[in-house]
Amino acid sequence: MNAIKKIDRSMSICMAITFSFFVTLVGTLVMMVRSGRFDPAGFAICFVANVVLGLIIGYAVPIGKMHFWFEKKFGVGDILGRYVESMVTDLIYAPIMSLLIVCLSCFVMNRAQSPPFWETFLPLLGISFVLGFILAFIFIPFYIKLLIKKYGIKENYDG
Repeated sequence: MNAIKKIDRSMSICMAITFSFFVTLVGTLVMMVRSGRFDPAGFAICFVANVVLGLIIGYAVPIGKMHFWFEKKFGVGDILGRYVESMVTDLIYAPIMSLLIVCLSCFVMNRAQSPPFWETFLPLLGISFVLGFILAFIFIPFYIKLLIKKYGIKENYDG
């Protein structure tokens, strides 16, 4: 397996775990505010489900390859390229993970105890878009640098 493919797979794992943790944490807090209670089992179920979903998304939409494409298109370390890359990543991950969190939380809490779907989903979606953009903007270049070093790519990289 070549180095770019290894980076791509590792990026999928890193981003799935990172997005899943933060989005599930925020989603659990939103559900807690809406329902008045915290459910550790619900957090664990949502986190694991989001990691699995994030891995599926990551393999379907290769973040590492996408990063290198944006790098070629905009230039190494270009802020506009990072902005567009973060937006695209966010638009892929945030709505799907937010929907999964709300659906699983409603299922775990049972319909009688859960707050109304739209009253929970829409605020979480808005928060997830902002949080997802920030996470992608910060962590994609960070993980790429670590993985380039780990897999020994000799190209001059400054992203």
